[in-house]
Amino acid sequence: MVTYVIDGDTFVADGRRIRIWGIDAPEKDEAYYQTSTLTLEGMIDGALLNCTLREKGKYRRDVMRCYKGDIDIGAAMVRKGMAKDVPRSLIGYYERDQIHAQKNKLGIWAD
Repeated sequence: MVTYVIDGDTFVADGRRIRIWGIDAPEKDEAYYQTSTLTLEGMIDGALLNCTLREKGKYRRDVMRCYKGDIDIGAAMVRKGMAKDVPRSLIGYYERDQIHAQKNKLGIWAD
């Protein structure tokens, strides 16, 4: 169960700091930080998540791919324009979701 949301791509659940795999949300000093954080909070607050460890990240975080039912949380955040796709090679996993947000000028792509 989610204890609290730190920002748009990191939260605490069951005593673990979890970083959502494949995305990068705005930091405290960037535009849309609060909106991104609140969006993630609204999406996962009180939800039972199914998360799979992808790698160990810096800052003692578990980098995980997380789902709320059938919803890929990373994809949803990128598609809403609340986070960017983080390419793992030449093509990012959530590239299509980011293109959707950019074309529709959603969230961080609104300006």
